[in-house]
Amino acid sequence: MKQKKTEKLYKEIVKKEIDNGMTCEEVVKKYPVSMYYARKWSNDVYHKKDLNHYVRDRYKWVVDEFSIKLAGSLADELPVCIQEDITDETWEQWDRVIKQSLYDFSKEIIKKN
Repeated sequence: MKQKKTEKLYKEIVKKEIDNGMTCEEVVKKYPVSMYYARKWSNDVYHKKDLNHYVRDRYKWVVDEFSIKLAGSLADELPVCIQEDITDETWEQWDRVIKQSLYDFSKEIIKKN
């Protein structure tokens, strides 16, 4: 497996620093690594309190794009008379349900990996 340059150069150093008590924020300031790598190497990503933030931050554009496509597909399939009866509030509610389902699905995948 081919490792990225950042992983090759800093992974072991950062892991040692984290084991010695350095926080992810301190690691990012001291070494040229992203918060993603700092959290990944510290296993911080998998802590329940950080998982919601991680998933929403990492996948928000994918979830937004998919939600828009799905809503568009639904609208295209519904007869015009039904489309006219659906309020903006209903569409927004469906959008929230779709997005929450996608975020929950993503969290389950991350937990299993």
